Amino acid sequence: MQSAMATLPNRQFGVTVMSNAQNNGGALAQIIKFRLMDAAMGLDPIDWTSIYVQLMQAAAAASAQAPTPPSNITLPSASFEQLQGKYADPAYGVIELCYVPPNSSASSTSEKCNETLAKTNPAIIFTPTHKYVVARDDAPFDTHWILSHWNRDLFNLSDVFFEPIPNATSKDNAKYWLMSADTFAVAVFSPAADGFGIAGGFWGGGASAVEPNGTSVKDKSEVWFTSQLSHVASASQNSASSHLASWLLCALQTPFLCFLLL
Repeated sequence: MQSAMATLPNRQFGVTVMSNAQNNGGALAQIIKFRLMDAAMGLDPIDWTSIYVQLMQAAAAASAQAPTPPSNITLPSASFEQLQGKYADPAYGVIELCYVPPNSSASSTSEKCNETLAKTNPAIIFTPTHKYVVARDDAPFDTHWILSHWNRDLFNLSDVFFEPIPNATSKDNAKYWLMSADTFAVAVFSPAADGFGIAGGFWGGGASAVEPNGTSVKDKSEVWFTSQLSHVASASQNSASSHLASWLLCALQTPFLCFLLL
């Protein structure tokens, strides 16, 4: 459900538009809202449809131009297996990263991870990319987070919504379908700081929000999850020169993301 609302108290007028359309429902609601507002104020009609079509086309074009991962991908500072496990943030609580090896359909050693993966679509989860999957049992707008490895300690973060397929049986390959997915932030692991941070607009502060700044991954993160496992802290730590090399290599591919690796 997506909606738009506006009021004109001096004219004793208000409008609320609600749409069930998943992909373009928000734009449709805004178009209808503005058209009704123009009419209520006696303004000349504006082609709001064309305006929003242009905005959506521009957004689609920008998405299509997203950079591809580097051809020679470097592994994280700690092994993929070491990075899985439980992490905590004061606002988001405790989450568990469930590691999914490339092209794997094997169950996890964690009962919680087995439950998490069972409520996903294998075609989405079991791919050639190293991933971590997080169940979001108490979230209203997504059911899982998926962290896909990009390069070194950098991961793309997507929030996804898996919906049960009606009347699916044990013989079906998938019992859940992907209702929505949005890659909107980046996650960077820092074994030296014993956790991982998320940035890139994750906190929803908008364009006017001042991004965190500092000298470490933790300082530059909008949200920081501290590892609940001691082995992450003891994983091999990068030297200053290694961090600089990581940033220079990443900057050639994704300059808008790589500030976190310094």
